[in-house]
Amino acid sequence: KIQAMQRGKVARAQVDELMAQKAAAEAAARTTAAMFREAEEEAAEEKDEADADGAFAAAAELEDTLEKNAAALKIQAMQRGKVARAQVDELMAQKAAAEAAARTTAAMFREAEEEAAEEKDEADADGAFAAAAELEDTLEKNAAALKIQAMQR
Repeated sequence: KIQAMQRGKVARAQVDELMAQKAAAEAAARTTAAMFREAEEEAAEEKDEADADGAFAAAAELEDTLEKNAAALKIQAMQRGKVARAQVDELMAQKAAAEAAARTTAAMFREAEEEAAEEKDEADADGAFAAAAELEDTLEKNAAALKIQAMQR
């Protein structure tokens, strides 16, 4: 039970860590989105200030870079989720193995108790037969002594 509690504690810590990583990724995504908006605003200002061809090329390049960053963040988040699910599956398998071992141990204990009870019953029966034989022997001796005494009188 202590091991199970410890495994649960570790799993909760891992989940908290994954949640923190997810929050960090979301914050990075928000920052990236804010940077994208700022870049768009800057690009719009530069467009007004610079010639149309140069501004459009810079905005397209910036948009392409931001899209790549957003896609990379999404792939990273998916990979972290996959790893976390694998860890949870492994912990569940360990828990199931521990429970199966506990059931096996309990069954072995019950069998040992049953065998001990059967052996005790057999020993009690052997003791009862020995006591009955001894009692019968004593009764025969007493009967023989009474017969001898009756003949002596």
